[in-house]
Amino acid sequence: MMLSDNKNSFASPETARDTLGIMYPDARRIEIIDSGYDNIVGLVDGQFAIRFPRSEAALKRDEFEADVFAKLGKLSALQIPRLLDRRDSPFCFVTTQLPGFHVGIDTIRAWPFELQIEFGIKIGRFAFELHTMLSADEVLHLRQKNNLHDYEDATWTDYLQRTLMGQLLP
Repeated sequence: MMLSDNKNSFASPETARDTLGIMYPDARRIEIIDSGYDNIVGLVDGQFAIRFPRSEAALKRDEFEADVFAKLGKLSALQIPRLLDRRDSPFCFVTTQLPGFHVGIDTIRAWPFELQIEFGIKIGRFAFELHTMLSADEVLHLRQKNNLHDYEDATWTDYLQRTLMGQLLP
């Protein structure tokens, strides 16, 4: 569904709020998060997270992430958002909103040691499952598909070859 005739547009916080009002006229709560570098995010009723990229580079990174989410649909170690819709005018990506809250490194360091270990085990399981489901070659292919090399200072090909290729996981 097109929200206007102006394709290829990026939203301001005001446009994001107006767009969400049109998309979800019966929403009880819409929260705009305008602090991200790449995206303005709208949270709707605790069910949907809508990301409005701020630039062409952010749009490319969001498209890459959507492709990664699609490849990881059966991931079980952690919940990941599901892409529900992509829209133009302004560009936005509609995903499921996951329950929870942001946990920073200072919070983790304040946890009891046993909880830190448990958290580390979950992250380790996630990393193992992620790399089992999506190889470095597939990541490179998706990055090339989305032309991300045009928006990076260092190429991911060099980075991935240097850090991942040829490395054996335990």
